[in-house]
Amino acid sequence: MAEPIADVCLVGTGAVGEILAKELGSAGLKVIAFERGASLTLEDYAVRDAIRFITRSALADWARHDPVTFRNLPSERAVPRFTTINAVGGQMLHWTGQAARFMPGDFKVFTREIDSGVAERAKADLTGYEISDWPIDYDDLEPYYERFEWEFGVSGEGGNPFAGERKRGYPLPRLRRSAKMELFDAACKKLGYHTYESGAGVLSQPYRQSVCRRRVGVSNTDRLPGHGYDLRAFLPYGGIHHAPARLVR
Repeated sequence: MAEPIADVCLVGTGAVGEILAKELGSAGLKVIAFERGASLTLEDYAVRDAIRFITRSALADWARHDPVTFRNLPSERAVPRFTTINAVGGQMLHWTGQAARFMPGDFKVFTREIDSGVAERAKADLTGYEISDWPIDYDDLEPYYERFEWEFGVSGEGGNPFAGERKRGYPLPRLRRSAKMELFDAACKKLGYHTYESGAGVLSQPYRQSVCRRRVGVSNTDRLPGHGYDLRAFLPYGGIHHAPARLVR
């Protein structure tokens, strides 16, 4: 029997696969990851336009060869949904960078909205849905939210009055506001509404931490540190193609 080439094999290099590769590699394990799509470059993004990638998204390779359908209820007719991509980075390449935490009440939907009678008074039709409280709450996840934000490099300043308590602020200041955001903020304040900005997984200034990211999409694949993270092969449509091994340390 041939000698094993790795301690752990990961199939897929999206958000979860990339984080696992970093954590396992940093712990001293030799990790190999496989992806069935290509590693996109800046040139791949240079030709993006709304007609090609939004209006005609059904023509995209990952949609034509690997379609996904979706429906809310069993009685509905499933329709195509073009939200996935087969490439190094996976769905992270489509991620808009929103990095907001769940609010404490999100973990108790049944208690707060069903058992309390709020849904009934609102005449909400919940036929076919099974709703229950989470077995954990915000405080259980807070340390992990913080760890991700500081490892990944999240920009923000808080300000949501309904948000859960933070033990630590954001590692980076908020992003620069656009003219549209300034107009929206002014209009909200004039109407008596309180605005705030949620965390963004986009760097507002240089940030050097253990997870480095390419600025193609918001993928954090390439320069993942660790001991023996090997992106060994790409599997494009039509068969398996073994790309040159790339050892990432």
